[in-house]
Amino acid sequence: MKIIILKDNLLSSLNSVEKSIGSGENLRILKNIKIEASDNNQINFTSTDLELAIEHTSSGKVVDKGVVVAPFDILSRIVKNISSEKIHLEYRDRKLTIKADNYEGVINCGNPNEYPIIPTIQDKSKSLVINSEILKNTLDRVSTATQYSEIRPEINGVYFNLENNQLTLAGTDSFRLIEEVLSESQVTSNFESLEVIIPLRTVESVLKIIGGEGDVEIFTDSNQILFKNEEKSVISRLVDGEFPDYKSVIPKESNKEIQVSREELINAVKLTRVFTGKANDIVFKLSKDGKVLEVYSVSDTIGENTYRVPISTKGEKGEIEFSFNWKYVLDGLKVYRSEDVILGLNEPEKPVTIKTKKERKVVYVVMPIRK
Repeated sequence: MKIIILKDNLLSSLNSVEKSIGSGENLRILKNIKIEASDNNQINFTSTDLELAIEHTSSGKVVDKGVVVAPFDILSRIVKNISSEKIHLEYRDRKLTIKADNYEGVINCGNPNEYPIIPTIQDKSKSLVINSEILKNTLDRVSTATQYSEIRPEINGVYFNLENNQLTLAGTDSFRLIEEVLSESQVTSNFESLEVIIPLRTVESVLKIIGGEGDVEIFTDSNQILFKNEEKSVISRLVDGEFPDYKSVIPKESNKEIQVSREELINAVKLTRVFTGKANDIVFKLSKDGKVLEVYSVSDTIGENTYRVPISTKGEKGEIEFSFNWKYVLDGLKVYRSEDVILGLNEPEKPVTIKTKKERKVVYVVMPIRK
């Protein structure tokens, strides 16, 4: 194999596939990247850890086609520090020679025949097609409420549910949850229905490498999912399990609704969190007249502080207190872009909703801390 490629293109390809480079603990070949040059001046960069595989196709000048399996970490460090605009790669006798204007290096490589076969979706007759920016923004919001969990693998990912031409995405870590619905105008699909859980690590990979203009095609079978655009693809296993019945947790109505400036409340949470203890707890206290929301925290060793925020209230009047983990509230506020948010309140230990009037297809729910 012999190719000439721009440094920017090579570095972009390496950055794309980095997320699925294996640790090599059980299979050393997984610490390598597979580079395949074809006749049409297309160069494919592939990595896998057997759970996740990423492929990036880049353009370059292919002098001689071929395949090389090279140590990712060494190749990446060399490319990052080369100052030349163009890089020459030549593979022969299990050695990869890297040449630039003022640099030459030789890397010992692995056997291409030992590199795992990358799985694919055999039947691509059915797919979901979503604009890249819409998909990226939605995954970014929904993954906010998702965390890695070894105890409950079924919540270790983002829930996709296509029904009645609407795609619902949801995420939860059992302390908070978020749901966003994409309408028929935002999604093109010939699936009759679809229900899968996408691993959080896969979601993070999609967020990192798939973006910009254009559409993303999504294919799936019984245990795999594939995200693909013109240059890049991400394929991984699906989470095996049943996603929790999260809809039963979302309050259908609220006794009180508080409308408050989103930025003002973010500032209140950021300031009062300074005095929180190990539980990261802050208190929301609604005044009797429903015009002021006090956000405060107390620490026996540090002290106490209070931030008063002007609000407008609909529903039942009366003083009421809620304790929250400040991080979960802050994450929920940052999900939105509207000037004001609406907090839906019921009893002090019942779930609280965070919504906006403009972003009606998104709802964030946070559980108060029980005293």
